[in-house]
Amino acid sequence: MTAEIFIVSLITFVSALGLHFAQRDLRARAGWKTSAGFIILKLLICIVLAYFQVVSNSILTWKFPLLFGGLYLAFLADLIRDVIFLLFGIIRQKKLLMKYSGLFSIICTVSLLVYSVVNMQVIRPHTLTFNSEKLKAEHKFVFLADLHYGTAQRKESFEKALHEIKEQEPEFIILGGDITDEYTTKEEMQELYARFGELDVPLYFTYGNHDRQDNASLAGGMKYTEEELAETMLANGITIVKDEYVRLADDLILLGREDPSRPEERLSPNDLPALPGEGYLICIEHTPYQPEDILAQKADLQLSGHTHDGQYFPLHTVYSLLGLYVKGYYRVGDTDLYVSPGIAGWAILTRTESHCTYEVVTLHPKVR
Repeated sequence: MTAEIFIVSLITFVSALGLHFAQRDLRARAGWKTSAGFIILKLLICIVLAYFQVVSNSILTWKFPLLFGGLYLAFLADLIRDVIFLLFGIIRQKKLLMKYSGLFSIICTVSLLVYSVVNMQVIRPHTLTFNSEKLKAEHKFVFLADLHYGTAQRKESFEKALHEIKEQEPEFIILGGDITDEYTTKEEMQELYARFGELDVPLYFTYGNHDRQDNASLAGGMKYTEEELAETMLANGITIVKDEYVRLADDLILLGREDPSRPEERLSPNDLPALPGEGYLICIEHTPYQPEDILAQKADLQLSGHTHDGQYFPLHTVYSLLGLYVKGYYRVGDTDLYVSPGIAGWAILTRTESHCTYEVVTLHPKVR
């Protein structure tokens, strides 16, 4: 992990310095309209690089995530620098900034790099509370998704969070998919689920689009089989919930959904087994992009992940403009939907959107 931080830092600094020297003379002559145009252009470049890095399945980003991550950070730092320069130019302090232009570019780059690395390593609990007449007793549980173990976050960061999760004394823990991915080794996968098993708390798991290493050919080959993954979880007392219901308590039912990345295995809402009686229904769906299914499943609460809240600025805004469920609370029909930004991130150890979180959920009976 230290070597990866060094490499992405080096790429970011070299790229940022290249951008600075390539634009130095132009910046000295540019008026506010030209500066605004460059800001818009660089924002578009940041969107393309961010999408290419964390969304696309390009072989280049699978093979060289640090390169594209470093380029993205360099352009974003340069964009931040341009915005500040434009503001200072408006108040007629441009000459002062141009005198220290190189130093200011370095400050912006260092600040962004440090923030993005630290932001990936700091995991915060997020408290959620829901009330329902269907509940007869109070329940507290933890939901976590998008750990991508061994990839984008130091294991020490997760160990600290795991200790804090245990201190919450949850009734059960739900693992909402992408707990491992195509970069996770078999040894890391086994190590992780052994740690979960040591918590001595009921654990329930639903698949994401990366757990079974469906894109392993892009990441150097498969490190473990789907059978080895399932056997490891079962050996550590973890219940896999795949298009089925599990009764958690007299007043509580869990529905775990197969991920849409496996359309041949995913059941439609009409083909799901019969609901096992009455109770408050929690649906765990890794990907929150199926509003028709949310309506048809009629869950009281759906918890999802997958989006990472974009992970890279400004993807949160782009997703929101596209009408996608990105992060936070939504109401879909009669269902409370909460989309978690995830407990870690994807591919590279930097994050410029919201913080890494796991959710501590409390369900309260509602007096009729």
